[in-house]
Amino acid sequence: MKKLFLAAFIAIVFVGCGTTSPQISDEGSNAAQKLSSNAWLLDKINGKKMRLAIMGNEAIGVAILNFTDDMLSGNTGTNQFKASYTTQGDTLSTSQFAVTRVMTYHKILSDNERDILGILGAEGKTYTIDDKGLKIRSSNGTLFYKRYYALAHTSWTLARTGNKQLNGKGLIRPPLLEFKNDKVSGFLGVSTFDANYRLTQNGLKISNIRKSPELEIDTKEAKSLESDVVSVISGTPALQTPMPSMLVLGSSNNNLTFHRAAFGDVLHGAKWELVSFKNATIGGKKPNREFNKDGTIYGNGGVNTFNGQYALEDRKLYITSIISTLMAGTIRIMEVESKYFKALENAEYIEFKDYNTFTIFTEDEELTFRRLGQ
Repeated sequence: MKKLFLAAFIAIVFVGCGTTSPQISDEGSNAAQKLSSNAWLLDKINGKKMRLAIMGNEAIGVAILNFTDDMLSGNTGTNQFKASYTTQGDTLSTSQFAVTRVMTYHKILSDNERDILGILGAEGKTYTIDDKGLKIRSSNGTLFYKRYYALAHTSWTLARTGNKQLNGKGLIRPPLLEFKNDKVSGFLGVSTFDANYRLTQNGLKISNIRKSPELEIDTKEAKSLESDVVSVISGTPALQTPMPSMLVLGSSNNNLTFHRAAFGDVLHGAKWELVSFKNATIGGKKPNREFNKDGTIYGNGGVNTFNGQYALEDRKLYITSIISTLMAGTIRIMEVESKYFKALENAEYIEFKDYNTFTIFTEDEELTFRRLGQ
């Protein structure tokens, strides 16, 4: 998500039909509230997982959609857009879209933009919102957006309190925050914890903090540090990200500066073997894979070898452009291999159990790998 644009801003153009007034009727006010209460991350285009471009070990082309009371805005992965909108029942009407004109020569990105603007800019759109997300339909196709949690699947290690750099004295390890969709957990200095969180206009709201029993750490430094961390996060600290690798939580009395926890180095230089597959039974030769620092991935699916591209941003994992050989095996093994390749391309995030074990999660699959030789 680090780069959404590939060239300089050029101009504004207008696409779409209609000149809908920005006012929202009483009938549509509840629907508009549901739309504006979340940011939305594009997940599928016409029923297929949205593809991203991998460039320089970074995922390019993430598409976000936002609604306010009378305006929708977002990006296609390359260009930004905005329009006014109204709702009536399940109908979504929009004015002409104002769109920046950034040129891209990557086919995945240009195809995504064509589909997104074609669907959003068409007349006669309908939408539905449920626990899974937001679906927008028009005569040109369907877009499915998931609720977007900006901090989801990111991990942050405390580096500084106020102007004081942590030196590790008296600590078993520095405090750590790990965010999932609407949950946060980690280590406070003496205790582990989990809690709920949400982003507000004023900052980060962490609630229902549940601490585990204290570890056997009785140093004054660790207990004092935990007290400082809890004091800040139990309020509604202001949140700043002065750079992509830094997160600052600030209260009236203290600032906590966190750096991104690095996981990529754990993957490199090792071969990883699939040891469990949630919805399939592994038989015969176990699939394996290797990650390279240049953003390439290769391995074996059980019968065929494959290669592709990947990007890892915190624990968000993107895998694309998988190409495999065309060897044949038994029906059962080929079915497992097909599911394996599909799961890789649908990867959403990765979690490490320890240095030698990690699990890749998709919408409905879990693939656990273990370092070979361990």
